[in-house]
Amino acid sequence: MSRLLDSFTDAGFVVCEGVLAPTACRRLLRALPEFTSAGARDLLNYPMARETVGRLRASLPLSELLSDKVAVQCTAFIKSQQRNWAVRLHRDRVIPASGGTGWKSSGIKDGLPFVQPSREVLASLVAVRLNLDHAAEGDLQVVPGSHRQTSSSLRAAAQTIPVPAGGVLLMSPLIEHASAKLKTQAARRVLHFLFGPRELPNGYRWCHAF
Repeated sequence: MSRLLDSFTDAGFVVCEGVLAPTACRRLLRALPEFTSAGARDLLNYPMARETVGRLRASLPLSELLSDKVAVQCTAFIKSQQRNWAVRLHRDRVIPASGGTGWKSSGIKDGLPFVQPSREVLASLVAVRLNLDHAAEGDLQVVPGSHRQTSSSLRAAAQTIPVPAGGVLLMSPLIEHASAKLKTQAARRVLHFLFGPRELPNGYRWCHAF
């Protein structure tokens, strides 16, 4: 295995800097839709997100993990003093899919149906968090190696993972992660892409697949 794939497999995450140039980040910031909340889960409906999928998949550091996967979701997280929140340690356990049987429904969110798939499916996913600007705080906190565990970890075990603008944090949705509130006026804007296998079991289909 390569060093990137080895690190991702062992720790459950890896950071790649300089995936997008500063000018590309600024263009994405200008293209972001106006949100009435802290973000949205349906950005694959927008050309700017779909174009970014191609850039991520073509990026040499990321291609090894993403070349055989499709983008199935893009979520925007827009954190500021006006829309500020903290998230406790958790794992991401739902996916935007429908049409099959056997998995528990998690309802409709931003117009998309979500279900809770098997752990095997969750383990096959790769989340790509693209930082569009660099704030001195608000970076994600993760518990390295927790994607291989089923028990919960203590917050003290979490490590803050700084990612500069244009860089990405690739992580397993099963890794325990958290975030804190912003304390300053700096904004934290992130595009969170989810990549998965082209086909799902049990008759399920992705809502989007690019």
